[in-house]
Amino acid sequence: MLDAVIYAVQVGEDGPIKIGWCECIQKRLAALQRANPAPLRVVVTILARRIVEKHLQAFLRDHHLRGEWFHPAPEVLDALSHLKDGWRPPEGRFAPGLNPKWEGLEA
Repeated sequence: MLDAVIYAVQVGEDGPIKIGWCECIQKRLAALQRANPAPLRVVVTILARRIVEKHLQAFLRDHHLRGEWFHPAPEVLDALSHLKDGWRPPEGRFAPGLNPKWEGLEA
């Protein structure tokens, strides 16, 4: 079931990128903008299952800054550019607890 908007929002043109999920991107962007002094821009949005966000964040963990914020490295930008094409993490880069091989870990 597609139950969320998975989004990436960037600070300016080359700042950090927040990857998250919400029900309404307009409301989420407004809330993020109120809490951020720099202009934000939406990089990508897709309608998907919430679990996609966790897999994407796990895949990009090498570029993690803090919370749900990531450095805008080429690998991050490339993954985001493929989200609308049905991006999937490569084997071994699934979020812990979500890969069937990692049974028993919390989801």
